[in-house]
Amino acid sequence: MNPALVFTSLCLSLFRTDAPDWQTPGYYYAQTDAIFFDADNDSDLDLAVCSYGYPSGGFVSIFQNNGYGSFSGPVWTSMTQSGFMCLTSGDYDNDGDMDLAAGCINRYPNDGCNMIFENTLANGSLLISFSSTPDWTSSDHRDTEELKFIDSDLDGYLELWSGNMDSWICVYDNSFLGLSSDPIDPFLSSQPEDAAGYSQRGFCFGRFFDDLGTSDPETAEFELLCHWFEISRISIYADLSSPSTLNPFDPIYSVPGSVRNGQTYNSADIDSDGYMDWVTGFTSSGFNVGLYNPDTEGFDVEACGIGSSKVEAASSYQLAVLAQDKYHLIVGMRGLRNPTQAPTWTEQQTFIVNLTDNSIDWTSPVLNRATMAVAVGDVNMTPLSTWIITTSETLSAPNQTFFLPTEVQRVNRVLLDNRILDRDEYHFDPESKWISLVGGTAGATLSVRCTASYNSDLFLACADGPGCLFLHK
Repeated sequence: MNPALVFTSLCLSLFRTDAPDWQTPGYYYAQTDAIFFDADNDSDLDLAVCSYGYPSGGFVSIFQNNGYGSFSGPVWTSMTQSGFMCLTSGDYDNDGDMDLAAGCINRYPNDGCNMIFENTLANGSLLISFSSTPDWTSSDHRDTEELKFIDSDLDGYLELWSGNMDSWICVYDNSFLGLSSDPIDPFLSSQPEDAAGYSQRGFCFGRFFDDLGTSDPETAEFELLCHWFEISRISIYADLSSPSTLNPFDPIYSVPGSVRNGQTYNSADIDSDGYMDWVTGFTSSGFNVGLYNPDTEGFDVEACGIGSSKVEAASSYQLAVLAQDKYHLIVGMRGLRNPTQAPTWTEQQTFIVNLTDNSIDWTSPVLNRATMAVAVGDVNMTPLSTWIITTSETLSAPNQTFFLPTEVQRVNRVLLDNRILDRDEYHFDPESKWISLVGGTAGATLSVRCTASYNSDLFLACADGPGCLFLHK
C-alpha cells in the first residue's frame, strides 16, 4: 500500500473532504494529544487536549460537548504548565467520576513529572470542574509519551502505566492507600548496560489467546503487548498482577521473525473471530497487523508499508469501527521539517485505512498542521445512529474485567445480580472498551447495557494550527 496515491485518488466520504466541522478556538501552543471522555457524567463525550510551548510549557484544557457536534470552551485549563505529551482518563480515586492524567517530557518546567488532575464534579452538577493544580504527581522524571489506566492487579483500583521515550515501561501501583508516586520498573531488573536512553514508549493491553466470551479469572487478567530491548521484537507478557516480578526474558509469546518494534499499539478483534488481534505502527515504515490464528496459537502478521516518501511522517495510529463489520486504522501524519528549506512542515494529510482490503477510505483536507494525535468517538449520538447492546457474564472472581465490542460508545447501566451499580462500583475505558468491576463475588451475574455506534467522529490534535473535528457523515 502506497499512501502517495492517496492524495490524487477519490476518497470515500466517511467525513467531510473540504474542511473540518469544528476547530479549537485560538492557537497559542502546539497540541500533542487529545482524548474523548465523559468529564461531567452526562453520558456524552467531552474533549481534553494537552499542549506544550517553549520555554514556559503548555497546558491541559477541556472542551465541553454541546450535544450537537461542537464544543464550548475551553471550560477548564490547568494552572500548572509543563511539557505535556499525552493524556488518559480514569477514576483513579474510585469516587465515581473520570480523572485526567497527563504525561510530560523532561525538558520543560516541573521536571517532566507525570500528573493527575482530579475531577471535582459536585453531585448533580453539570459544570466541569477539575483541580487547577495536580492532585497527584509522580516522583520520577521521564519523557513519557503513553499513559494508560488499568486495574492490572485486579484489586478494584486503577494502576497507572507509562511508556517512555528514554526509559522503560513503568507502573504506579494503586490501592486503598492511594496511588503510589514511586514507580515500579518491571523491565529495569534485567536492563542491559548498553541500553541507556532506550525507548519503550508504546504498549497496549488485551486478552490475546482466549475466547473473549470466557469468564475464567486467569484469562480475564490483562496481558501486556510491547517490545523489550534484549528480545528486540514484539512480545506479550502475563502475570501483571505483580509487575515487580515480571521477567522480561520470559514472555508468553514473541512474534517470530524480524517484525519491527512498534511505537504505537492497538488491540481489538479485527477479524471478528472471537479472539483479540493487534496493530503496531511506526513513524517511518507503516504498520503491522497481527491476526490471531487458533490453529497455530500464534499470530499471522501482515506488514503494510506507507512508502519511503513518508519517512518520519506518521505520528499516531488509532483503531476504530467506522462502518459495519469494517475495522479502520486512522493514521495521523505529523510531517517532516526539510533541513534544506525554510522550517515548515512538508505537506502531509491524515488518512484512514480500511483493514478489510487495505484501501484508503478517507483523506483529511487539512494540510501542514502536523497531526500529533487522533481521538475517536461519537460526540453527537442520536437514536438514528445508535443501538443498544446488552452483554451478560457470570463472575468467577471479584474485580473482574471484560472487554466490550469496539463499537461501544458508552455504558448506560451495569447490574450485578439485578442490582444497579453506582459509578464508583465499576470502571469503563472509552478508548480500550473494557469494563472492570470494583468488588463482586464468584457466581454473580453481570449485565451491562451499552450504547453502540459506527458513526464515530474524529479529532486531530495539531502542532502547527488549531485542532480539527470531523463529524462522521
